[in-house]
Amino acid sequence: MKYIKTGVIAIALIAFTVFGIDNIVNTNHKVQLREIELKSYQAKLLDLNNKYDQVLDKKARTEKEKEQQSNKIKKLEAEKKRLQADLQAKAGRKAQEDRRLAVASEKALGEQSVSAASGDCASWMAQAGVPNSSASNELIRRESNCNPRAVNPSSGACGIAQDINGCTVGYNPVAQLKWMQNYIVSRYGSWESALAHHNRTNWY
Repeated sequence: MKYIKTGVIAIALIAFTVFGIDNIVNTNHKVQLREIELKSYQAKLLDLNNKYDQVLDKKARTEKEKEQQSNKIKKLEAEKKRLQADLQAKAGRKAQEDRRLAVASEKALGEQSVSAASGDCASWMAQAGVPNSSASNELIRRESNCNPRAVNPSSGACGIAQDINGCTVGYNPVAQLKWMQNYIVSRYGSWESALAHHNRTNWY
């Protein structure tokens, strides 16, 4: 009977893991589709802006031409607003899929959660290989105050790094800081340069 119970538990655990991984695959597929949709809408907006510039560059000589130009501009502006609204909505849905993927990954793969993570921000930074400098501490403070569960309600950015892509590593603060470290080094070369960029633009 003991072996039967052990076997049943083992089968249940395997089934749960397979279900979790399947959920990750499905969610990841949805995220990829959202990315394709976003790129498509971004391309449409770019094409629309080009058309808008062409209309503006064309000098209307007669009153009729001026009226036609004005009508075209109104139509293009209306279409641009519609596309921008659709793009914002799709970006929001993608952010939700990113968060679902992070949660599914954490549950299925047994990733360490915030509640299970030991230490504070300084220890997480040390484990992630983030230099404990005034620049790193300041940038982390500005973005999330080192809160692994921080979520921006308008953009969907989440975690310590407050970036959409950073959501995919789940709620593990060390994994989030590793992602942030790799991003900053590859994009800016150092935390000091990233902070300088943030000082100029209010984003990094």
